[in-house]
Amino acid sequence: MKLAYSNLSPFLPNLKHNCCLAHILNLIGEAWVNFQKFELVDKLIMNFKLIFTYNSQRKIRWKKHLLQNGIESPTLAPLPVKTKWNSWFLFLCWIKPLYSHLITFVTAEYSINHNLKAVRDLYTFCQNRSHIFCVKIFIYFITYNSKRAFILANEKCEKHISHHPALLFFKAIQCFDPRFIQSNSSNHNMENYRIIKEFYLPTDTLIQEWTIYCGLNESIEEFDDLDLYWQGKRHILPELNSLALIYIWLPVSGVDIEHSFSSYKSILSDRRVAFKEENIQMLNFLYFNLSNNDDYNNELMIYE
Repeated sequence: MKLAYSNLSPFLPNLKHNCCLAHILNLIGEAWVNFQKFELVDKLIMNFKLIFTYNSQRKIRWKKHLLQNGIESPTLAPLPVKTKWNSWFLFLCWIKPLYSHLITFVTAEYSINHNLKAVRDLYTFCQNRSHIFCVKIFIYFITYNSKRAFILANEKCEKHISHHPALLFFKAIQCFDPRFIQSNSSNHNMENYRIIKEFYLPTDTLIQEWTIYCGLNESIEEFDDLDLYWQGKRHILPELNSLALIYIWLPVSGVDIEHSFSSYKSILSDRRVAFKEENIQMLNFLYFNLSNNDDYNNELMIYE
C-alpha cells in the first residue's frame, strides 16, 4: 500500500495515504501474541489449530476423549484466526480448563498417526514437563494478569494511531457532523479544516452556506443518520451537501476491499478456471448484487 502511494502520489497530488485502522488494531493485538515470553504458548496454539484443520475424524476423537474424561457437552476449539487477534485469547480461555486433557489427547493421537509435523511437534512438547508447566503458568498469567503485554499493546496503539497519516484529515471531517459543530463555537472557524481541499480556497457560495450551517439550531434527534441529515440539506446547502456526502463516507479501513478479495476467491474457484472473461464479469454482477437474496443463494448452493 505504501509503495502504491509513493508511486501514484506524483500523478495524484490530492491522494491521501489512509492506513487501514482494522490492520492497526490487528497489529496492536499482535503485540500480545508476539510478546517474546509467550512464544511457547503461541507455538502450542498454532500446532493445535493445524492438527484439527480439515480433519473431521480427529474432531470426533477429541470430543470422545473429553467425554471419556468426564467433560459434559464437550465443544470444539474456537480456533484462532490471524486477522481476529482476540480469537487467540478466546482460545486460551477455552483451553485453560482442558489443558491436562490436551496433553493426554496429543499422546493418543501420536500413537494413531504422526505423519503430520504439527502432531510430532505437539508430542515433543508433551514429553517435556518443563514446557508443559511453563505453558500452564503462562495460560493462567495471560488470562488473569497480563499487564506488561497490555502496556506493549497500548504503546503500539499510540504509535500507530497518533502518527496515522490521515489523522488530521479525519479530524477535519468532523466538521460535517452538526453535533461537533454545535458542541463549541470554536469549531465554527472554516480555516480549521483547510486540509479539506475545498475549504482551502472556498467559494463565496460555500462560505455563505457554511455560515448558515454553523448558525443552525437543531435538535440532537435529527443527527442519528448523517447521510439522511445531509440529504435533507441539499436544497438549502447544495454545495456543502455535495461535499459532505463525499467526505462522511470515506473508508477508515480496507476491510470491505479485502472482503471482496475473499469473495473473488469463491467466485473464481478451482472448478471455474475455464471461465471466459465475460462469464466472470456476469458472475461478479450476480454475486455482488444478489448475494443477499435467499432465493439466489439457494440456487447457488444447488449449482455448486
